[in-house]
Amino acid sequence: MLIGVTIAGPGHSIVEIILTTNEAQLQQLLFWLSGSFVDRPMTLAQTGGPIIVIGAAPALLLHRALDVLQADDSTATSLGVPLALVRGGSFVAVALLTGAAVSMAGPVTFVGLVVPHAARRLVGLRHARQIPAAALLGAIYATLADVAARFIIYPVEAPVGAITAVVGGVVLLVLLKRRAA
Repeated sequence: MLIGVTIAGPGHSIVEIILTTNEAQLQQLLFWLSGSFVDRPMTLAQTGGPIIVIGAAPALLLHRALDVLQADDSTATSLGVPLALVRGGSFVAVALLTGAAVSMAGPVTFVGLVVPHAARRLVGLRHARQIPAAALLGAIYATLADVAARFIIYPVEAPVGAITAVVGGVVLLVLLKRRAA
């Protein structure tokens, strides 16, 4: 943690210096840092779409092993699940999917917290259903957040990441309260 703070401090200072010398792009950067779907060029979808398909493939292929991993490591191992391979494949899938989404829209926060819990409640614990349900619910959730962002402080548009962060913060508090009870 100390290494992260040590590296982040000077990095943040350099970014601040660059931003203060170019105020015209400061507003655009701040909006992007909160996540946005506004004025995104179609080339981002053309570039990110194939990466999403590549990332979704291992996620869908690993659904049975992920179901078994819900038990525990020893049970999964005794049932023949190669733990390192499944975890590595899952990491690659998540990294590709997250990287593609963030590169296209910026860091739209809390979608990865809210949507999987909703998908699990709707379709159950089987990953063969959870993964497609989470993809569909994520698209719906992001679209609804974008619509809300366009009207919440009309005529100005709020960053969509701000809307998802508010909803996600409430969901996180509810989940933490439920776990503590």
